[in-house]
This record gives sequence, C-alpha cells and structure tokens, in this order.
Amino acid sequence: MKKIISMILPFLVCLSLTVTVYAEEGGDAGTGGENMSSANPYFTVTYTGSIPNETLSFEVPENDDNPTLETISVADQEITQQVTQVPIEMPASYSAAGEYVYVIRQLTEDNSPDYNYDSQPIVFHVLVGYDYDNSLTVLATGPGLSGGAKKTGFTNTLKSDNPSTGSLSVTNLVQGRAADRGKFFDINVTFTVPDGQTVPDIINYKIRTAEGTVTSETEVGGNGKTMTVALKLKHGSTAIFDDLPDGISYTIESVKKEGFNDPVIESESGTLTAGQTASATVKNSASVSVGSGVLFENTGTLIILAVAVVGLLLLLIRKKRI
Repeated sequence: MKKIISMILPFLVCLSLTVTVYAEEGGDAGTGGENMSSANPYFTVTYTGSIPNETLSFEVPENDDNPTLETISVADQEITQQVTQVPIEMPASYSAAGEYVYVIRQLTEDNSPDYNYDSQPIVFHVLVGYDYDNSLTVLATGPGLSGGAKKTGFTNTLKSDNPSTGSLSVTNLVQGRAADRGKFFDINVTFTVPDGQTVPDIINYKIRTAEGTVTSETEVGGNGKTMTVALKLKHGSTAIFDDLPDGISYTIESVKKEGFNDPVIESESGTLTAGQTASATVKNSASVSVGSGVLFENTGTLIILAVAVVGLLLLLIRKKRI
C-alpha cells in the first residue's frame, strides 16, 4: 500500500506543479514556454541591431530550498547570430523527488559596452517524481515567473536602439471665410534645455506643406541655453523637429497678422520625452466685419441675416397695407 501511495503522490504533485508553472498568468497549461518544456530544454538570447560576435557566460546559483543539491548547468555560448538557442544541461540523475527551482543569469561584466544587457533572470522549474518502475525521473520542466511574467530568454539591446531623443511637430491652420490661406505666418519656436545641458548649435527640421511637399531646413545659433527657430508657415503646413534631446522644453509664439484675430495656440509649451512626439497647432482666423461692429467668420451667415431682414420688412409693409 505504501508503495502505491508513493507512486501516486508524485503525479498529484506534478499536476499541482503544472498549474503553478504554466497557469500563474491565467494562460492554458503548457503554453508560453515550449522551448523550456521539451525533452531538451533551452532558452534564447536575442540581440537587436548588429551582432557583437562575443561569448556569453551564465551562472546558476545554488538554491538551498531545493530537495537536493543536484543542479542544472549552462555552458558558455558563442554569439554569431541574431537569436541563439542556449541548451540547459540537466543533471544525469536526481536523488530525491520534488520541485526544483533554478535561476539563470547572464554574466556580462566583460562584454561589449555598446549593449544594454538583460539583467532580469530566467526562472526554470523541474519536477522530479517516480516512474512506473518506482525509479526517479524528470516528470516536467518549464519557465516560472520572473518580473511578473514567464521568461524564456534574454534580450540584449544595442544602446543606439534605445530612444534618447524626442520630436515636435507644429502645424499652422488658417480659418474663416475672410482668411487668405495663401499667406505666410511668422511662428517662433524657442527651445530651452535643462540645467547642465547645452542646446544644440544646429537644429535641423522639415517643412511639410498641405500638398505633401517636404523640404529640409536648418537653424544655426543659440546661446547655449536657448535657441529660437523662426518659421514661416502657410495654411496646412507643418514643421517637424526630430532628434531633440530628452528633457528639452519648447514655447511657441505666433505673430498676429493684420486683418486676423489673435492667434490661438494649442499646446503652446511643453517638455519633450525621449521616444515620443509632441504636437502643437497654431490657429489664425479672420472675420468679416459689419458696420454695426458685429463680426462673422462666415459670409454665409451674413447673407442669411440680410435675407431675413428683407423678409421681415416685406412682411411689415404687407400688414400695414392691409
């Protein structure tokens, strides 16, 4: 009877482990880590950008909470391609049943300074139990949670792939029936850098017209702390500033043009964040002025009002005759 219980118990533990290892995130059991659940488990090392042609080393610290001291091992791996499969060497045998948890880390102290190396470890689970012949065997392997998610590989990122600059787009819109959309409007964009930084001596930008034409422009100058770029934009044109330093702030001013209302600027100031694009819109509108001092931005409204007044006068004259 004891022998039967000793054979059944590991399978119950295996069922429990399967739920723990594969379903902690609410997914289906056995999904999301097939490479670490196979008979020959492995993890991947992925490089973005160019390949450094280097050799990576790994460590697997001892875990005193494991049933015994048997441990896995990972050999040094030469990196010659974008994605490399790194085998996990299993122990020749285990001397006790139970759940074994291993942590795998990259050792990168002597590696390329051009990369940001993935420091989040891989957690690898091994379940050992009794086979039908009452011998110890590996019943299941799979990834555990690391940093709140299943992790089945390392990703090392080329530093230039990490965004360190932001972008700004400034669009001019001309509104109102009385507005001449062919006019150029003077719009000034002033950039200011945080303390300890220096504003670029040259700022390159592009102008995209409403028709889709793109031209490249350059502004040179600045006093080390601020730089103002003087734009001349027609209706529908957008100035696009790329590769601006993270943390640089901007302020937008639009010069009021004769015959137009005071400009309205949406997002007239802000601070740029690396990897993101900020957008601002300058609205210049012109209105039709009636002698009474009433302003209309739509001449159609003026016509409708005139028709209504004439109709009212005709109605009053007709009533008077009756």
